[in-house]
Amino acid sequence: MCILEILNYNEAMFIACEMERGAIRHYGRAMQLLKTLGRETEPLYQQLRAMHAEEQSHLEQFSGCTCLEELPLERQTLLTAMMNGWLFEGGLMGAARSGMMDDIPSMLKYAKESEALSAKKYRDFAKLTADEKSKAALLSIAAEEDRHLLELKAQEDAL
Repeated sequence: MCILEILNYNEAMFIACEMERGAIRHYGRAMQLLKTLGRETEPLYQQLRAMHAEEQSHLEQFSGCTCLEELPLERQTLLTAMMNGWLFEGGLMGAARSGMMDDIPSMLKYAKESEALSAKKYRDFAKLTADEKSKAALLSIAAEEDRHLLELKAQEDAL
């Protein structure tokens, strides 16, 4: 797996936005499937909706720090291609096969694994940048993912 060097803060924020967009699409598709199956009144749907909203909030936060006009389309495409398949391997079908949509404990387990992987990726990016502002931003986002992981663990423990 190839990880490109992150050249500047803008690229770091672009990657954060793309990862959040992926999570939003993924949880949105899961919600749509549950709705199609008539399961939107279940607690699992409500949990997915809360996670979807949280990811949207993160995207808004990171988008405010990104200037796409300063990031050439070719570089955007390259960074996006590099990230393809990192999170949510197998898409919604992979998630369903993993048991994500069976019940809340299974969904929380799946989400914890995704948060842990996200934190690792952000730390990997931070190691590969010489730009101190980018490194600090990526490590801060990784720490935020760690906090999400702790929140999910607390939710799991409360079940």
